[in-house]
Parts: sequence; structure tokens; C-alpha cells
Amino acid sequence: MDTQFITNFAQMFGRSIDKVTRPQLKRRKISASRLCVVFILTLAQLHYGGVAAFAFYEVAQEMTVPADLAAAIKELEQQATKMKRTPEADRNFEAVGVRIDETTSLPVLVRLRLPYRPEGELNGTVAVEAQREMIVRVRKLLITGLSDVSGYNEQSVKEYTYIPFFAIRINRRGFAYLKASPLALDIQEDSAAVPSVLKSVTSVGANKAWDSGITGKGQTIAVLDTGIEKTHLFLDGKVVAEACFSSNLPEYGVSSLCPGGRSASREVNSGLPCDVADAGCDHGTHVAGIAAGSGSQFAGVARDSSLISVQVFSRLDSAGGCANDLPSCLVSFTSDQIAGLEAIFELRTSHNIAAVNLGLEGGRYTTNCDDAEPASRTAIDLLRSVGIATIVAAGNSGYSDALSAPACISSAISVGATRGNTEQSIQVASFSNSAQFLKLLAPGDSISSSVTGGAYAISSGTSMAAPHVAGAWALLRQHSVNTKASASVNQILTALADTGLQVTDSRNQITTPRINVAAALTVLGSNTLSSNPPNAPSNLIASTFSTTQINLRWTDNSDNELGFIVYRRTGNGNYEGLDVVSPGISQYKNYYLTPGTSYTYYVIAFNNYGRSINSNEVTVSTLKIKLMPPTDLKASTVSTNQINLNWKDNSDNESGFTIMRRQSSTGIWQTVAAIDSNKTTYTNNSLKPNCEYVFYVIAYNNAGESTKSNDAIATTLSDTSLTQPPSAPTDLKAYAVPVKFTPKMVAIEWTHNTKDEAGFKIYRRTLRTDAWVMVTTLGPDTKELINVGLAPGETYIYRVSAFNAVGETFAEEQISITAPMYNFMNIGNGEPSPNAVVRGQPVYYRIYVPKGATNLTVRITGRQNLSSDDVDLYIRNDQQPTTLINRCASATKGANEVCQIDNPEVGDWHILVVGYSWAKTNYVLTATYKMMSADFFPLGNRTN
Repeated sequence: MDTQFITNFAQMFGRSIDKVTRPQLKRRKISASRLCVVFILTLAQLHYGGVAAFAFYEVAQEMTVPADLAAAIKELEQQATKMKRTPEADRNFEAVGVRIDETTSLPVLVRLRLPYRPEGELNGTVAVEAQREMIVRVRKLLITGLSDVSGYNEQSVKEYTYIPFFAIRINRRGFAYLKASPLALDIQEDSAAVPSVLKSVTSVGANKAWDSGITGKGQTIAVLDTGIEKTHLFLDGKVVAEACFSSNLPEYGVSSLCPGGRSASREVNSGLPCDVADAGCDHGTHVAGIAAGSGSQFAGVARDSSLISVQVFSRLDSAGGCANDLPSCLVSFTSDQIAGLEAIFELRTSHNIAAVNLGLEGGRYTTNCDDAEPASRTAIDLLRSVGIATIVAAGNSGYSDALSAPACISSAISVGATRGNTEQSIQVASFSNSAQFLKLLAPGDSISSSVTGGAYAISSGTSMAAPHVAGAWALLRQHSVNTKASASVNQILTALADTGLQVTDSRNQITTPRINVAAALTVLGSNTLSSNPPNAPSNLIASTFSTTQINLRWTDNSDNELGFIVYRRTGNGNYEGLDVVSPGISQYKNYYLTPGTSYTYYVIAFNNYGRSINSNEVTVSTLKIKLMPPTDLKASTVSTNQINLNWKDNSDNESGFTIMRRQSSTGIWQTVAAIDSNKTTYTNNSLKPNCEYVFYVIAYNNAGESTKSNDAIATTLSDTSLTQPPSAPTDLKAYAVPVKFTPKMVAIEWTHNTKDEAGFKIYRRTLRTDAWVMVTTLGPDTKELINVGLAPGETYIYRVSAFNAVGETFAEEQISITAPMYNFMNIGNGEPSPNAVVRGQPVYYRIYVPKGATNLTVRITGRQNLSSDDVDLYIRNDQQPTTLINRCASATKGANEVCQIDNPEVGDWHILVVGYSWAKTNYVLTATYKMMSADFFPLGNRTN
């Protein structure tokens, strides 16, 4: 890795690293590879002001992604800079803040700052990959920041793949960090819901649908509940997939109900009913029977539909927290429900999923609760974007003006319960929640269905009404007659609402439709029309793009597909559904593959009438990595100052090998040597006695470097002639190194006064703490440390010692330095501002640019004629995140510098001047904006 690599890296990310590295390389002789690693680590810790970090997740990954994906990610990053918290999000932060104190660990869901659209609304696989990648990057940065402030429980993180949220348990420090971080766009408490505790089939018209051959065959209903007894005679053979998502919160008495007590499981039998006495574990089996049960005497609404069982409840052991003073009961956390909804989204590639049924309730909402439940809303929207409806029970609290969550979400299909079987006797059940925004009604009183133990029972509740609608949805999906695309969620909802029996709730005089499947079928169209699966795609071609990417393309032979599903197997393994491609698109790019590996693909087309036959199969392999890493590295001690290395060479085209070394597991990696190709041994002399050294080896050629070998550790022999500790270091210096407007780095320097040290130890404390903490151990002959991840405004005190086998000697002096805060100086239009800086010192300015300004010019003049770099000039609009500030100019050797922005945005602009000379540098800063001429008025502002 050389200086050119650092320069290229700088160009990738706005050239911001340029002035951090070049002075170090010129004046301090720091290796380029080492400083690059330091810079990457620094960027990974940008959190307090650090929306920043969108582009800095993992440099190696960013450099190897395809150009179209990198461009899409860049576009998302730029859009993210314009996003701000809404007033509703601010209120959510305040609501969470009052629920947490110094000793509380509160489960929350955090929304990431990135532009987001449900995947079904995105155009093409590149947009999907870019959005998923952004979710990973921003989440990783936020969790890294929380880790730095010890703000969360490490076992509590629940990550989501398709929505910009993650779940986590935070303490007060973690909440303060999230509230201050621009990466956290919204927050909500991870609240707990409880279970919302078939003669009815005829009353909703399902039997008439059966008479015309519409039974739900080929459709699947997902039930997120307490699990399904899949061996029940009423449900035998219907469960085609299962999963479990459950929480462990020991401080709250909450434990997971998944197999083995794990927080998640997708293995066989993970969707079986829970086993908590008297807690309602038969709820999911009862719901499943209403939706899709099939028996000789009676059946569920969609009697031939399949089922997916997702168990989303946890066990609560708390007599005071459970109803009826039970010692244990069931609760379902929002984070587990969302994990279940994401699992359903993934299963859409292998099952025609018509609807998801949720029979749980929590809270009281008199209007749609999208702002209060942003994570659930986003997950429901994700499913809706690919044609899957989320059916939710309205709740059994008897509210006449409110619904429970998640039924209150606007994109959910909320269902209230009715009692009575004849048109004259039907009325809204007294226990059912009702509100102006309730969408549908269905039977929910005294419903007979399956329960655990192979039995049947009668139960009432909106949880019994919701599966009537879920079953009806499967019938209507099967019956869809749209020749080009199946009926959408909105179309099916409209059909049910427009044809349902209008029932007026006597408590509030609100009229809501009670579903009538037979009537809805007539609205969607005649059953005599052609209802065929699409034709199979053909001429599938796969081409190798790189070591990690394969491109596919095929011929689309239909005009009625809902989309395509790409299937893949690795080597001779089993096929798996890889991804869904939108209709009309006949190409797919498969990223992040394993180099030198064989993959086989086929593609099918699908709609709601079924799936096409398979396309032709194609097999192709990714390119092999040009350089295989060395392996079997061994290190053996020879003497007090020598360690020998040997390894296995696995390439035949390397130019040579690079030997890397650090002292102990905490030291900093340094380049020891570059040796010729085909050599497999190296002798490392001039080491220090009684010191542990760690080594690795990489191969390199003109195309780049291999991955690293294994680490090898050896300790030099003790020097019995050594009688005293080494001389202490002297002349300590420290200065802050600003990184893109956020000073997160401190450089420590000292004078090396001995030749018998084994290394140096760096200790640090703050003004708020008396305890010294060892930052790292460095090898012998080291003269500096760059300490990363510091907090602006915090004062750090450092001490340095030299040590060997005899003892440790501390420098007499200590050095302190404060990471500067953002203290802006307001300047007026065209008003000169004289000032002075020294190396590492930033000065912040702010100027307000009014509407009508056509140009903003920032100029530095009046500086000394120095012989080296002395100041850097940065500028940004206040709407940009702090770390995306652009370096406009680097003033050198007394030259005057100018930055110009045409048509600047209205509002505050920030200007930063940073010193790079140890000598004081005087300068004059002037910021001037020009206004459009007085006789120019846009047409929209002209008056007559």
C-alpha cells in the first residue's frame, strides 16, 4: 500500500483525508498503510457529529462494489444529508426519555437516517441492494457509537435486513447518545402486546366461493401468534414453513419461548404452540383454524390454503404484571413482530402469501398511529409493496373511539368483531374496539375452531374476526382476474369494503362494512374469465463479472406476471429462492459471492394464479482471486533478539511478500519488510528481549494484495544481562487532528532516549476521572501514537512510559489536550475577520446567506510567507451533516486562497480554518455574497 493508494482513497471520499495524511507522510514519516488504517478506524468512530459516516463503513468493501451499486449508494448518501427529524420524532424521543433513568435498561426500536422506500416500490435490483447496504452501514455506525459510550446491552441487538430500524436495549447514556446523534432519525419504545383474546363461514359467504371452485388453493396465510399445532386433524399438512422470534429480558422476568431459549429460530417445529400453563398458548391454533382449517363437518374460510406459523410471544413471569394474578403469561414485543414480518417477506420467494394475520393488541389510539409506531408501519408497508396484506385484530377493550396497536397503523387492515348471524341481528360486539378509521368487520363472537391437544373450542374476540378476513383475502387473491397483474391490496380491500354489509355501531354511530366474500368476488370480476399462471422465462444466460459478482438475463415471455423469482444453488447443494425481480425486468445482478465458486441458477415467473415452469438452468463460476494468501505461518524464537518465520506459499504469481508485525495483541501493526516472491522464510533480527511479537504475511503483485495469513506469536528470550529499566521518554507533545470538521484524533509525540526498552505504554485519563487507563502498548523505537475516537470538548491527559523485562519508567511530564467544540464566530457580508492559528487548532465561522444570493465567496488573505502548509479552509451548508464538509483549499507558502459557491442555499454556512504549522499563522478571512440585480424578479413573484 503506497501514497498513491492514500491519494486515490482521498479522492473517493471528497478528498478530505488528503490534508490529514500528507503532512504526516512528509514531516513525520508515518507509513501510508498505517495512517490509512488509523484514518479508517477514526471514520468508523465518527458518531457524535457524524452522519458522516455514510461513506466510511468499510473501505475495502466500498472499493470493490460494482460501479452502478456504488453510484446508487452515493445517491442515497446525498439524499440522507437533507433529512431531518420530524416534530413527531422529537416527541417520540421525549416520550422514551421520561421512561428511562440511570439504572433502567429500556428496549427500544431506532430508525436509521437514510432515505427509504419499501422494496416492492424500488426499480431494479441495484436500488434494492443499495438500500440494504445503507441499512447495514448506518446501523453499524450507530451501534459502534453506542458501544463507545457503554450505552446498550450487547446481547439485545435485533437487526433487520429490509427496513431501516434495529431493536436494542439502552441505558441513560445510550439514550443521550441516540438523541444527540443525527444518525438516529426516530425512536419508539419496544412495547409489549398481549393475545387479543365455524358456523361463521356461511355468514361471510365463503361457502358460495367454494361452490365456484374458489377455496384458497395455491395461497398461503401467515399467522404471527402463539404457534400452530400443525398435527391437529383440522390443520394436518397445512403448515409449510415456521419460525420463532422471542425475547430474553431477565431484568423484566421475560424469557424466550423459541427452541433452546434462543431469540430466533427457523428450524423445523419452531412454530409449534408455546407451553405456558393457562396463558392462552392455543390462541394461534384457534386463529389458524378459522382462516384455513379443513374438516369433514366444517372448515375455515380458505379451506384449501396453506399456513405459515410464526411464534412471536415471550413468557413473562410476574404475578403482578399478568392478568388475573397468574404467575406467568404471554407478551409479544414489537421487535419480535417485525422480525416475523421480515421473515414473511423473505418467504414470498417460495410461497404465494396472500396475507399475514396478527391477533394481538396494545395501547389506545384515537387516530392512526403511524408516527407513534414507525417501525411497525415500515414493516407492514414493506409487505404491502409486494402485494401482501397485514390483517390485524382491532382489540378487545371495548373502546368506541380508538383502536389498539398495531391495528391503528394506516396501512394495516384493521378488523373489528360482530355478533349475530342474520342481517337483522348483526351488530358490533360490545367488546370490540371501534373508531372512524376501522376498516372492516367480521364475525368474532362464539367462533368454533381448533385448539391444542387435537380438540375444538368456542372463543370470542377481534382475534377471531381477523382470520375471517385473512381467509377471505386468500380466496379473493386466488380469484383475481386481472390478466396483467393480480389484484392489489387496495383493490381487494375496496372490494370487501364496497360490498360488505354496512353495520352501524350503536355506541358511536360509526358505520363499518362487515365482509361478504361472495359479493366481493363479483366486484373483482367473473370467475369464467381466464386465470392462468404466466409463461416461463427462457434463454437464461449467466455471465461472470468479477470475483464476487455474476450477472443474469433472460427472455420475458409473459405479459401477466407479478414478478420473477431467481433461484440459486452453490456447487451441488440445494436450490434456494434468492430474490424477487419486478415484472417487466429481465436481468439480475448477484453480488457478494465467493470467489472461485460454481453457482447454478434458474428463474420462474409468477402471479396469483400460480407459477410458471422453470427456465433453463445455467451454471457459471466467479473468478478466482488472483492471489491466494500465505497459510501455516509459524514463528519460532531463536534468541533474545531474533524470531524466525516460515509459511506456505499458495500463489504462483506474487511479486513478493510483506511482513507485518506488532508487539503484543494491543500494539499497532508495522511493516517489517518486503521480500522476494517464492520465499517462505524470514529472519527478524534487532528485536527486544523478553517481548511478545505478533506477525502476519500477505502476498502482493501489481493487481493488489492477498488477504492476510494467520497470525503467529512468539516471545524473545529474556536478557539475563539486563539489570535496570529503560530511560524514560521526554519532550511530550500533543495536538488534535481534525477529520472532516470533527476533531476525533489526537497525536502524541515523545523523544526516544534509550535502546534497551521492550516498548512503550500509553496511559490516558480525563479531567472527570482520576483513574489512568492504558490505551495501548507500542513496540520499541516508537516515537508517536495517533489516538482515535475522542469526544469534542473533552480534555484528555496522557502519560507515556518505557518498559523492559526489569521494569517500567514513566516520563516526568504529562500532556493534556482538549478536543475543541464547535464555537462559531458570526461574520457579516464582506466584513474582514483577522485571526491566528497554530497546528491542530480549528477556528469556526458562520455567515447567513439570504434569499436571492447568486454567489458566496470565501477568501483567506494576509498570511505569513511560510515555507510549508499553514492553514486549510473548509466550507459547508448548515443542512449538510457535519462530517461532509468540503475542503475548499489548502493554503501553502503564503498563497491567498479563494472558495466560491454559485447559487448558494439560503441559510447558515459554516467555515472552518485549521492550522497546520507549529508557528502561529496570521490570516484575514472574508466571506462575501452577491445578490441578484434589483430589476430581476422570477415570474412567480411579479405583481401587476
